[in-house]
Amino acid sequence: MSIAATHDLTDDKKVAVKIINTKTTSPNDLEKVKREVQIMKQLSHPHIVKLYFLFLFLLSFFLFYV
Repeated sequence: MSIAATHDLTDDKKVAVKIINTKTTSPNDLEKVKREVQIMKQLSHPHIVKLYFLFLFLLSFFLFYV
């Protein structure tokens, strides 16, 4: 897993990208990622980053947080 800070070019927002390689991640950790996504979709608080969007590409999850 790696995390990087970048800018969304369409909205010019500062975002954090969490990249999780599904090939090297244990099934237990993948379940934790799924749970994280479910929880983050429900949260809305000014002091907690918001899950902006996610996608799966070439065996990796990309989670974008604003």
